[in-house]
Amino acid sequence: MSSISNCVCKYLGNTEKDGIIACGYITNPSNNSQIEVKNLYYSCFVVLKGKGEYSDEFGRKYKLAPGKLVQRLPGVRHTITVNPNIQWKEYFLSFGSSTYYALISMGLLDPNFPVLDCNISESSQNEFDELINLLKHAENPMLFSISQRMQNCILNLLSNTQITTRQKRIISKAKDLLSSNLHVNYTEHDIADILCIGYENFRKNFKKEVGVSPMVYRNQQRMNAAKTMLLSELPIAEIGERLGYTDAFTFSKQFKKHCGKSPSVYKKEFTKQLF
Repeated sequence: MSSISNCVCKYLGNTEKDGIIACGYITNPSNNSQIEVKNLYYSCFVVLKGKGEYSDEFGRKYKLAPGKLVQRLPGVRHTITVNPNIQWKEYFLSFGSSTYYALISMGLLDPNFPVLDCNISESSQNEFDELINLLKHAENPMLFSISQRMQNCILNLLSNTQITTRQKRIISKAKDLLSSNLHVNYTEHDIADILCIGYENFRKNFKKEVGVSPMVYRNQQRMNAAKTMLLSELPIAEIGERLGYTDAFTFSKQFKKHCGKSPSVYKKEFTKQLF
């Protein structure tokens, strides 16, 4: 996009792909569409004014409006269009692809959610302006520390994001998976792999949306199923086996921990209520 104002770009090393450090504001871009472009490096921007649309490499579309944070991932094809009839303003931060992949490996960035709802505070806005000023006057020895500060700024922005509609669909699918095949001992990593999303962000977003971790949620579903099955003629050991427990003792221990009483006592008390 053109019509860049108050923008600074410098390099750690000689390559744009791995060494770029940039930040600034873009207002009223003259090129309103970027059709199936790829960035060499990581960049994210926050929409401050205007409306538009982001399309990912699979053709999924996301509306852009003030408060949206967009991650532009290195090597990932995407399209951005901006409504030319409405004033546009964004703040962006960019750094090299090697830094991006390092943050991915630590679970600090998640490529599965390119567009997020973000809360921009006055302190965030002040930090934007301070970063621009620091980078504008920085000599080469200062660039590494500024790059780290820029990364922290992005991670803070991401930590203030809200669950989007797409994320909610993923969480809903995760809940379905965690509620089914209760005899299978899935791990959180297994569920994240099935959903093709990063483990750390899956666990964090699931707990943020549901209120408990994925494994606590799965255990709750097992216990709810156990309560229903205890009302049948099935032996306690078989119920435990059907719910993925290795033996009746382990099942009984977990049931008592969750429900406050053993399976046999729960079954006996319910039978008394019937007669």
